[in-house]
Amino acid sequence: MSYYIKLRGYRSKNMEFGVKQEHLIEVQSSVQVLFPPDYQPSSSDLTFSEVNEHKNWLTHVQTQNHQNAILQYSQSQRSKRMAREKFKVSEKPQPIRIKTWTPRESPVLSQQEAERLDAAISDAISTMSNILAVRRVSRKLLLNRDINKYCRFIWRNSSCANYNKCGRANDNFRTESCLGVTIPDDHLSGCVVYPHPDQPDVRVIKPDGAGLPDTDVLIYIKAQSTDKCRADSSVLAYSAHCQSDSDGRPVAGVMVICREPLSIEGFSHDHLVQTMIHELLHVLGFSKELFSKWTGRSLSSQMAVDISHGQMIYMDESGQMRLYTPNVIKALHTHLNTTHMDLGAPLENQDADSRGFSSHWEARFLQGSIMAAMLAEPSLVRIDMITLSALQDTGWYLVNLSQAQNLLWGEILILLLHWQDNFSFNASVSGRCYRHRCTGTNMYQIQVFGYRGEIFCPDKRLCRYRTVASPHKPLPPGPTGPPFSPTSSK
Repeated sequence: MSYYIKLRGYRSKNMEFGVKQEHLIEVQSSVQVLFPPDYQPSSSDLTFSEVNEHKNWLTHVQTQNHQNAILQYSQSQRSKRMAREKFKVSEKPQPIRIKTWTPRESPVLSQQEAERLDAAISDAISTMSNILAVRRVSRKLLLNRDINKYCRFIWRNSSCANYNKCGRANDNFRTESCLGVTIPDDHLSGCVVYPHPDQPDVRVIKPDGAGLPDTDVLIYIKAQSTDKCRADSSVLAYSAHCQSDSDGRPVAGVMVICREPLSIEGFSHDHLVQTMIHELLHVLGFSKELFSKWTGRSLSSQMAVDISHGQMIYMDESGQMRLYTPNVIKALHTHLNTTHMDLGAPLENQDADSRGFSSHWEARFLQGSIMAAMLAEPSLVRIDMITLSALQDTGWYLVNLSQAQNLLWGEILILLLHWQDNFSFNASVSGRCYRHRCTGTNMYQIQVFGYRGEIFCPDKRLCRYRTVASPHKPLPPGPTGPPFSPTSSK
């Protein structure tokens, strides 16, 4: 999954990798010799020595089967232990350590471009390290290789000692990659082949890499004028989550920064920093591809909330897709000064997938949020409490909520809730400040669909939005209904 950030919007595109995999199923026969309790060999039957030979053979078969079972169990336990130790974590959450890596294939930047990029990276990572804490990876970080890529077939018979392990290498396999970035062998765990289904013989294809010390998340950053950047000049950056640990927490991702904005005369450092924070949040978990991995388990206590993945996101009665997780609902209650129990955070509908899921907040409700589908000018963008509460609900982070910034947008909904008996408005309330109303009698006035009275912007800075042209015709009335409809029971 990749994400695109634009000056006025986002675009997402699914990335699917076709994998051809061959399976070898090994079927083993089980032979058992039965002797009746009162059996006595006669001259016409087996001799005593032949009977003992059969008994010895049976004992050997039984012993061999027992040894295979022990071997299979021990190898299974060793594999699980190695998987846990690869991402072995400390008990106490500490500030997240995000390391960046410039791929070898990245183009050489000018001194000005490199300085601007490095400064933005430093500020974005510093910001996130002040907000998020994790149980740190205590060993060097090593990423997994994809067995479906380096392996030609896998032992699939569950009775095999080497069940689910690679039986033959794929000679065409060369490198691991993510979003067009080649992952160095030094960052990857090794891969081996078990030529026989029940023998411990191992052939090493690639040894373990050196790994990355003091790293909880690795971000590959490439500044380049890619096809996606050239196709739409408003695209500033896009990103992808590449790999997670055994708990589902993302440990690697790729961020592509479109090169052209780094050299323009109107370059904005703050805008680039906010763009990178936005993309980092996608990689760290705010993604429609990762919603189903959220656990709801708090790192600050042993308590866990019940998050049903099937009910985290669903459509309300007005057709709006919403995210329903405990801390998000609590943050919305505070922001909108309401106790409506069915209040979920609305998701953007413009970049939704076939399920209706989006990786952005709906800007009509949460404009100005760092995770809205439209980033405004830097002075209006906020790392808001609702977004940080969503990170809490992933279960992967201890979130420093004191770093949350107040949204300037959304307070108009409080007024609408107070006035809902006096006028009609549509379920998806939206409003916009207009520069021509930023002075004089109607100072900071906002226009809301379906409402003909006066509502004022909560802050005069909203008048700085670029979309400030006066509408050419009156706003159409919207359908009646409450702004927060009860959620579906399905």
